[in-house]
Amino acid sequence: MNIPKKVLKAKEKLETIINLYLSGEIDLTKFEEKYTIQLELYEEAMGDGGFYQYYDTGHIVDTISKSKMQYKENEIGNLKLELEELQSTKFEQLKKYYPLQKLDDNLRKKMCKNALFEINQQVKYSTVHNWINENFVVNDREFNFFWGKGKSKLGNSIVLYRIPIFKSSFLLSALNSTIIKPEFSIEKLLQTLKKVSSGQECFWVRCHDCDGVVAIIRVVNSWYAKDMESTWNVIDPFTDLEQLAWFEENLNNQHQANGDYNLLLLSSDYRWMLKVSYNFKEWWIELHGEKLFLSEFTKKLDCMSG
Repeated sequence: MNIPKKVLKAKEKLETIINLYLSGEIDLTKFEEKYTIQLELYEEAMGDGGFYQYYDTGHIVDTISKSKMQYKENEIGNLKLELEELQSTKFEQLKKYYPLQKLDDNLRKKMCKNALFEINQQVKYSTVHNWINENFVVNDREFNFFWGKGKSKLGNSIVLYRIPIFKSSFLLSALNSTIIKPEFSIEKLLQTLKKVSSGQECFWVRCHDCDGVVAIIRVVNSWYAKDMESTWNVIDPFTDLEQLAWFEENLNNQHQANGDYNLLLLSSDYRWMLKVSYNFKEWWIELHGEKLFLSEFTKKLDCMSG
């Protein structure tokens, strides 16, 4: 993955500060001072394009970073109103509303470990976001995954499945028998892709343009916590079937008269891509990549389906 040098440098410096604190090489005061400064430099290096939300990273220390500025301004306004109501309240009672203690050491260290994970993921997501924008977006308005004469920008492509959609409704299409069952299940398709790619790191990305007005890219956050005590874990993209529900869950509320919706599973080296597309008339699945990769994939999929 080709991460910009400026971003990589800022990322490594921020990670170094966290690791110094976790190893006990710097104390809490020094950590808060250095981390606050470097977090702003990191956010500046990331820029606005492809900026993906993190959680613990921005809350380890009490700092007004750029990503929290609007939230802080709103919070200050609310606190002023509350303080006006509490002017006659005793100090001990005030502490119930505004605790003075800082994070305890164990919680802060857990957040630091989560931050190391988040920073790494965020840089990857932003890099993928920017690569898609540079290679698939035309004039900031629409997506194009092909060169002239229908040749894929990743080399070659094959259509694995295609169905018409009746009156822009998956339900009506099913009732009218427009939707025909493919020869493979989506589970088998993804597991075959995992085998052929040797489980390569990849990312789900939602791409859509509305009426050719603006191209929207969202790399899907794929981490979760098992419980309150756990650090972050990554969901295996080859088993994350819920991403396919995107076409039904959100489009009825968001879509305009025209536009294409594309759900991508893109490899970290950009050599292959599974593309699930919908344009209100058809829904189809394509695989993009080099000829040898596509050939190996189809052979293994046929074997698994048989």
